[in-house]
Amino acid sequence: VSLREAESAVRSWRLTDPSVSLERSPQAASVSVPGHGTLQGVAMETAVGSDRRTVIRFLGVPFARPPIGALRFEAAQPADWTGTWDATKPRYCVQPGDDEDSASSEDCLYLNIFTLAAQVSPERLTGSDQNQATIEKHG
Repeated sequence: VSLREAESAVRSWRLTDPSVSLERSPQAASVSVPGHGTLQGVAMETAVGSDRRTVIRFLGVPFARPPIGALRFEAAQPADWTGTWDATKPRYCVQPGDDEDSASSEDCLYLNIFTLAAQVSPERLTGSDQNQATIEKHG
């Protein structure tokens, strides 16, 4: 099964499962990350059963420098991005069967972060408060 086929299957499951639904009109959302810049993500209303909440997702957020060139097989180095990071789409790691035209890369040190919209604020990023988030780490 290729990555594209798997993504399609997951997307189909999300759209057909009656207990989980996502609105089709996402809104832009951003948060300032001290020492780096701004993460640009997407806010979406999500329903689980009869409960509806706004969830912000930040996809493909780097947590370390890419392990390429001189960094290959070395200890991870802190991420060094600044400015505005487009976290509206995931990054894809190389998968078995990928061809040269694939959008995947050996640079796989990214996080997918999902949090309730009410919890995203600069005060909460300082570590002074408990935050709830789901984080997917690949790599």
